[in-house]
Amino acid sequence: MKRIAVGMAMVLVLAGGAWAVEKKPTAPPSRRAGTAQAEAAAKVADGCNRFAFDLYAHLLRQEGNLFLSPYSISTALAMTSAGARGQTAEQMAKVLYLPASGAAVHAAYGALQNDLNAAGAKGAFDLVVANRLWGQKGYEFLSDFLALVEKNYGAGLEQVDFARATEAARQTINAWIEKQTRDKIKDLLKPGILDAMTRLVLTNAIYFKGKWASEFDKKLTRDEDFFVTPEKKVAAPLMRQTKHFGYFDGGEFQALELPYQGDRLAMVVLLP
Repeated sequence: MKRIAVGMAMVLVLAGGAWAVEKKPTAPPSRRAGTAQAEAAAKVADGCNRFAFDLYAHLLRQEGNLFLSPYSISTALAMTSAGARGQTAEQMAKVLYLPASGAAVHAAYGALQNDLNAAGAKGAFDLVVANRLWGQKGYEFLSDFLALVEKNYGAGLEQVDFARATEAARQTINAWIEKQTRDKIKDLLKPGILDAMTRLVLTNAIYFKGKWASEFDKKLTRDEDFFVTPEKKVAAPLMRQTKHFGYFDGGEFQALELPYQGDRLAMVVLLP
């Protein structure tokens, strides 16, 4: 297996109501500012990871397999928190493990996103993170909120008409998500999710495609037993190779790190 391609997207839908709405960041204006920005972005990344484990601990109670992008969810909620105040803002910051308050935390999210997109633009792998706001045409959103999310998340506001053309708005948003994920995610918003009371939709989309640093030989892939539970097994095509990789034995689990070309990103596999 030479390449892996993944598309992920997150959508938050807000109805009408009273509300106010990794390692080396991009080149800083000064060394001191760059160091502070890098530290803030690292804290945001750590918060995203902690939120991811909390979210997984909650979702694993459900039946079936899970596929989710905690970073997408965290980013969409962070954008939403920019329009929150008082107790709501405090609770969102606690759940998301936000390292700061106000504009600083959103600037840190922006630095992390810019860093990821800059890494993806260098050619070793394809990685694109994109955000967008979809607001009800004629609805008055706070200019400070719009300016903050566009500056830090690149999430410009596109006006649609949820009230009179709900289906057209749904198709417009789905088309954007499909384009950003290179056709990996189609028709994400199902009929009925949006209605005439919808006032704002926040979207995050991620596309990744990369080659393994150590590629698998397709001739060695064969069907073998995969244990879904200790008692239940299914036949699955399993890839195989022998090589030195990052490994950790956590007692109740094992962890393996499979790097992608460019030595910047890796897949971490956890085996209970």
